Amino acid sequence: MRKLLIKATIFVLLNLGLLIAVEAFWPEVVTTAVHKRRIIERQLDADTLILGTSHTLMGINPELLSGHAVNLANTAQDIYYDCALARLYTPRMPNLKRVIIEISFFTWEYSMENNPEWWRRDLYNFAFHIPPYHPGWDLRNHSRLAAFGYERVLLRQASPNPFRPDGWQPTTSPFQPGSGKNKADLYLQIRREAWAPINEGLVVDLVRDLAKRGVEVVLVQMPAHESYRKELQPEADLKTKESTRRVIEKTGVRFLDYLADPRFTIDDFVDGDHINEQGSRKFTKILDADLRASTTAPVGSGP
Repeated sequence: MRKLLIKATIFVLLNLGLLIAVEAFWPEVVTTAVHKRRIIERQLDADTLILGTSHTLMGINPELLSGHAVNLANTAQDIYYDCALARLYTPRMPNLKRVIIEISFFTWEYSMENNPEWWRRDLYNFAFHIPPYHPGWDLRNHSRLAAFGYERVLLRQASPNPFRPDGWQPTTSPFQPGSGKNKADLYLQIRREAWAPINEGLVVDLVRDLAKRGVEVVLVQMPAHESYRKELQPEADLKTKESTRRVIEKTGVRFLDYLADPRFTIDDFVDGDHINEQGSRKFTKILDADLRASTTAPVGSGP
């Protein structure tokens, strides 16, 4: 019995040592966040940093902005991660003049914590060492094996890189009928009123801190197709505008609203709330001209 116990203990210790060795020394899992980290690390001399969700990821082409811009937006990226990434990299960007933060219908009341794709927070934890807003005790926060699975870690299965060298992810997919309602319904479901003051506070603090270094923050609302806009509940839309107005009043930040911009037609969209490559090129040129202008668009209006 004693020998069996010794053998079992040795077996457990060997496996534990193997797990520790894998966690400590095995090459990292290459995710879309790792691709983004490599992009920003190569472009710390940029003067414009773009943040946000897939709306700005696909919608703002850094190549068409004046100066040198880099797109650090990513799918489902919320305000918490926007601000965390900005605080991580802006001190290392000596030429930085401007940070663009996307504001959409769901931004202020949204967190990745209540998104069906909540697992994306693991990508930020391991690629950027940014923990979840509410980390708690979760083995996924400390173990790559728990977060990504044995097969992906041990076989080093990498996510393909969908990004251009400047971080932009263009798409030429045809417009998806019915996508407007589907997207609006999803965003209405994931909104949580309790997140609004948290997200507003994160942006206000970031704007004030960057202003001390002479870095401007611009809030931008991307164009959306009518099929999406008509499905937005007026009460929820009003809350978005009120949150945006509060942040503007506290910081004086510029807000450029293109949500219902008539210059964009169905040919510019891939679905109800994402513009395609053609729309992105059109939008980025418009945005660049407005960023160089001194006027500020009122909340809730088109440019």
